[in-house]
Amino acid sequence: MAWHSCVVAPTETFPVRITPINQQVNHMLFPGPMPHAQAGEATAEYSSASGELIVEYRLSRHLEEPARIPDIFAFGPGGFQRPLKVEKVAEGFFRERVRIEDRQGLFRVRPLEESRAFPEVVISHQKT
Repeated sequence: MAWHSCVVAPTETFPVRITPINQQVNHMLFPGPMPHAQAGEATAEYSSASGELIVEYRLSRHLEEPARIPDIFAFGPGGFQRPLKVEKVAEGFFRERVRIEDRQGLFRVRPLEESRAFPEVVISHQKT
């Protein structure tokens, strides 16, 4: 059996390009989804128009939606702590918002209990 590896080479537009491992070899070693497949993507941004921190979760197609959405809180500087209301935008796509107004610094958004579908998100908000 031949072993395959990733090839890493610098490019002009991005410092590193990774060529993925041969898919057929992956499937032979790990039938079905990869054991460490990403649960999805979580992004956070600040909306200056509304003074809100907006967090979006897009679940991987390999991850089932949780039966119950966990309680999620935002933590920030100066003892800031607020619950977030999670809204389901579409299948596998969730959005939550919290008003932070003019607060600056490091904000953490996380569920009370560990969740692969809703991982912790950290954002640094500084006025420019």
